[in-house]
Amino acid sequence: MQFTQVDARRPFDGPEKGAALVHSSLSRQRMRIAGGTASLKYVLTGCEIYHLGGRRFLLEPGDLLFVRAGTAADVDIASRSATVGMCVYFDDHEGQGIDSPFLRMRAPSAYDGAAMDVHTRVRQGTLTSAGLKNSFETLKTIGLAVTTRLNASCRRLSMAREDARIDLFSRLERARGYILDHVRQPMSLDDLARHAGMSRHHFIRQFRAAYGVSPMRFFSRARLDAACRALSRSPGSIEDVSVDFGYSGQAAFSKAFKKRYGFAPSHILRHGPEKSE
Repeated sequence: MQFTQVDARRPFDGPEKGAALVHSSLSRQRMRIAGGTASLKYVLTGCEIYHLGGRRFLLEPGDLLFVRAGTAADVDIASRSATVGMCVYFDDHEGQGIDSPFLRMRAPSAYDGAAMDVHTRVRQGTLTSAGLKNSFETLKTIGLAVTTRLNASCRRLSMAREDARIDLFSRLERARGYILDHVRQPMSLDDLARHAGMSRHHFIRQFRAAYGVSPMRFFSRARLDAACRALSRSPGSIEDVSVDFGYSGQAAFSKAFKKRYGFAPSHILRHGPEKSE
């Protein structure tokens, strides 16, 4: 597995053959990246714009972009300040079951954490060979799992043209990402449809088709999952967490929590997240 650092002094036009992890820190420029193995592009800070097959993909912090093997890309970085990105190139045989040529997705929190860990170690100069190998395997495993799952979601959209289906899925992922980033805030269907750039009726129907659940049910589950994580990490009380996540009170939070997980939130405080899961 190769590791490459890219900045203004060290340009990059694509990986050599095989698996690779690329960490980049670049400001305003356009670059051409040759096609390699299937890959996952990710942005930590700033913004990258990928031009692929006549289409444009905007990546902001927390966004992932799957690109199939052999696809060259033009990348625009508009910011004067450093945009930090990361790219995982898979082995030749990996990612072949993902049939979408491009897929823009919201990264799961575990991917965010693993990517930030690599960036922090690169910046501090503490990334060892063993740490690099472990980080690469973590990013690759999580990345392949989420891409495979969301590729199936994309394929559930009943669009005759592949480019139209990919565009629609990108809109839905924009709304799904908004939910995950704003679980502490009140949410309405009108807000979500607006973020997807769709009518309310069309948005509800297509969201359910892709993810198998309504937008507001997805929001309810995401809010509870985030509250569960906060409860396991925070010394605060159940009442504090319920208020922080917008529930009307501890009783409403506890009822929703027990319905989803099968046990009361107090179980987390007594036993911790590992035993609760």
